[in-house]
Formats: sequence, C-alpha cells, structure tokens
Amino acid sequence: MKCQVIVEIEGRQRASEEGGEDVISYSTTGELYKKDSCYYLVYKEGDNTGMDGATTKLKVDEGRVELKRIGPGGIKQRFQKDKLEHSLYKTPQGNFPLGVLPSKVEADLTDKGGSINLEYELKVEQETISYNQLSVVVSLLK
Repeated sequence: MKCQVIVEIEGRQRASEEGGEDVISYSTTGELYKKDSCYYLVYKEGDNTGMDGATTKLKVDEGRVELKRIGPGGIKQRFQKDKLEHSLYKTPQGNFPLGVLPSKVEADLTDKGGSINLEYELKVEQETISYNQLSVVVSLLK
C-alpha cells in the first residue's frame, strides 16, 4: 500500500577537505511503499535544487540505497558502503561519467516513515571532486 509522506531533505557538499560547504535543504511530499523486501520513496525535486521538475525514486534494500532521478539532472546511482559505483550523469551540456564512493549508508524505513543517511565522495576519472552528505527524513502525511 502506498502512503503519502512528507520528505525532508538536506544535502551538504564540500569541494575539498578544507573547502567551504554548500547546503540545500527543503521539504516536499511523496509516496512511500514496500515491494517485496524493499522500501521505495518517490518524490519531486524542489525548486532550489536546480532540478525542478525531476522525480527521484529511492530504493532501500539491505545495506544498499539506489537513487534514480528522471528529468533534469537524470542519473541512476547505487550507494553501498566502501564500494565504488559508476554512473552516467545527464546534463543539458551532455552526459559525463561519475563515480560515487560511500563511506556511510544508513537506512531505517518502515511503513510509518524513517530516515536515510548517506556520506560519499563524488569522483570523475578516479579524482574526488566533492565530499557529500545526504539526509532524508520521512514521516506520514497527517
């Protein structure tokens, strides 16, 4: 059964270990549901993300989170602790390969909501271009 939920998202990004931090924080509504043994969270990206109009789907499986974004900034990424994954990032200027190396993958979702916390490096051609944190808090819409 699909539940309507409130999704609170905070993303942090640093270009280097010593660099300043960019923070994006917003709330939106979405759907949460369970299929087989996985939880799925689907929501629209906020206006302040630069991906207005995109739909994001997070699939939470044991020890792994998959992100699929359809629309502006389209991408499919898999987050599994200490495992480098490669994907293709779609932009108006063209597509380019992007690697993601998570150091933290925590997900605790139930039928009543929960949270997803990721910490990871983004890489282009094996070089780290940023250090990132993503926090997603999900609660049932009353």
